[in-house]
Amino acid sequence: MIRVQFFGLFFFVYNSDIMNKVVIQGYPGSYHDIACHAYFNLHDNVLVCADSFTVLAENITSDSSIDYGLMAIENSIAGSIIQNYKIIKDYNLSIIGEIYLRIEHCLMCHPTTSIEQITEIHSHEMAIKQCHQYLNQFADIKLINDEDTALSAKRIQQSNSLHIAAIASERAAKLYGLKILAKGIEDNDQNYTRFFVVQKEKTLQTKGNKASISVRLDHQPGSLLAVLQKIYDHQINLSKLQSFPVLGELSQYFFHMDLEFEEEEKYYECIAAISKNTLEMVEFGMYKKADISQALRKEPINIML
Repeated sequence: MIRVQFFGLFFFVYNSDIMNKVVIQGYPGSYHDIACHAYFNLHDNVLVCADSFTVLAENITSDSSIDYGLMAIENSIAGSIIQNYKIIKDYNLSIIGEIYLRIEHCLMCHPTTSIEQITEIHSHEMAIKQCHQYLNQFADIKLINDEDTALSAKRIQQSNSLHIAAIASERAAKLYGLKILAKGIEDNDQNYTRFFVVQKEKTLQTKGNKASISVRLDHQPGSLLAVLQKIYDHQINLSKLQSFPVLGELSQYFFHMDLEFEEEEKYYECIAAISKNTLEMVEFGMYKKADISQALRKEPINIML
């Protein structure tokens, strides 16, 4: 059966007889929820909601009925979500795709509440950080970190609270019957979040123009430079470099790298050369590079595996 669904800024066409089961961090109306629909064209009843990214990873690795997971990895304002790189490595997850989503935050409250009544604003810590300039005007309002943007909105509906506001998506306001006091309150209108699409089993996918790897290096002069030189020699673009200390080894570091390329053969030659200059190398997956310009223009996104 083919159906059409309106979802926030997007129209989606999906086949209700062919669905994937995807676990996200957050709840209906969250940005993970919106990104998940944009990537997979999913209906709500195939989402599995997790309270944290660790729970998300545990669900993927322990529940054979879950096909994929979707987790935020970086935000253009708040920066990288460091813990998620470690979770991907620790749980041996495979990265099979990415999506960029334009983030537009809204301040919302109970339908009968006025801004003068609000004493607390609740949201996820990252969302609060992204709205720092706007929130500075409310010196007397307490900012409360919550597990999820959409959950903050849902709790206002459940408690019928008249003194609490939430920062969440326009989608969340519609789902939970809240009044939007202000739209676009993020500090920068070029606010986007990058999400990884992950799965448990290592994919056999060999087509793509982007890959994520992790290398472990000795803390020796030139060890990182040697790897970077190999990347340069093979005409590969290094679009992400994130370092982490190796637990219990103060002299060693992991480096997460995102590599972009036009020829897959060049990529395979590159990682073969890199492996000779590392203590350990892990390939998390090859996938299609997402078009960030779509997210920044808030264009409809329709990516299917």
